[in-house]
Amino acid sequence: QTALSSYFGINPNNTLLALLLSAYLRFVTALGVTDLEMAAAFLNAVVLFAVTVLTYWAARMLAGTSAAVLALLPLGIFVLFSPWAGVLYSDTVGMVFPILILCLLLAACRSGHWQVRIPLWILAGAAGAVGYGIKPTVLICLVAAGLTALCLLPGRQGTAGLLAGLAVVTGSFLAAYAGISTFERNSAAVPDTDRALPATHFLKVGAQQAPGPHGPYYGSYNQSDAETTVQIADPQERFRHGLDVYAARVQAMGPAGYAGFLNHKLLWITGDGSFFTWGEGTVDGNDFVSDNPADQAIQDFFGNTRPHFPWTLSLWQGTWFLLLALAAVPLALRTPVLLRPELSAVRIALLGLLLFLLLSEARSRFLYLYTPYFILLAVVSFQALGRRFLPARTGQDPARHRGPARTGRAAGRAKHGEGD
Repeated sequence: QTALSSYFGINPNNTLLALLLSAYLRFVTALGVTDLEMAAAFLNAVVLFAVTVLTYWAARMLAGTSAAVLALLPLGIFVLFSPWAGVLYSDTVGMVFPILILCLLLAACRSGHWQVRIPLWILAGAAGAVGYGIKPTVLICLVAAGLTALCLLPGRQGTAGLLAGLAVVTGSFLAAYAGISTFERNSAAVPDTDRALPATHFLKVGAQQAPGPHGPYYGSYNQSDAETTVQIADPQERFRHGLDVYAARVQAMGPAGYAGFLNHKLLWITGDGSFFTWGEGTVDGNDFVSDNPADQAIQDFFGNTRPHFPWTLSLWQGTWFLLLALAAVPLALRTPVLLRPELSAVRIALLGLLLFLLLSEARSRFLYLYTPYFILLAVVSFQALGRRFLPARTGQDPARHRGPARTGRAAGRAKHGEGD
């Protein structure tokens, strides 16, 4: 048995997902389901559909029904027609949490009743804890929301509400995380984690370049690095080893070389609209679960070795570049509708994600769970561009549009500078 054989002892970050998936499979087995692979695919489809609904809801709260309907197009391409539809893993399961947290916080901001806001804040913190247990980068969206709230505190009439929200969300996250940790420790299936990969290991991996089948990989998983880390028995020495190797690699590159490396790494991460589909593992497009000709006809569009995959890849790639271009529109178009705090929180979350991946182990599939955020920024920018440059055709005055219409108490709060 090799040093990498105890997977969950080395990678405890996947423990919660494994336990939840195990409980789900036991449940469907009790119902008489025998095809567990299909049951897992069904669960993946349910998660992706939930992401679609939540993104539609968030777009509607941010920019109205027209933006929500517009979001359905990229959602269909990247979520319903997902590059990772056939793989139930943290990249797809974790996708539901950033958009769920955003929806809960937006709904809390738009409510004028504390008895509604407090449960929503509690749910947001708990969702963050569960999401963090499945995919650690989920935490970035909560941190971004907190930073945005702190920036709004000076001179803000709703200071008490913002502080209360921060306290409740933080408390809920910590309580839920403590409960999850207890649940994991009490599970007999969880191995000893003394050999767990430390954070500095991923820092070390993130500073190396290796050849790949389609060009160089920047900061991606490296078998040699993993074996070297887990062979160190002492946890403190293992931690120092990762930090020392990272420092040595950066020093060998030099300041200019490391900056160039990070630039190539950023381009490699963000330039793949397939989100690293078929980028790792030994399975290829000729490995089918089903022998049904109709099923294989569908796989012809998804399998990397199948005849119609170039069409699918072009669709993903072209749509992805369009989303990135639209998300960058506020750099040139500085309109109030694009600079609202809730949109700033979304941008801070994406910036934090990219900065984290630049330093850590990375590949473009690690961006996938934040795809709804890219879509939201893109549709809001598209809507703003239409109002700015096509006012005569739409019959609308751009100056009158500052987001979705509000009624009742929400409108009153907005008038006095509260709420959003």
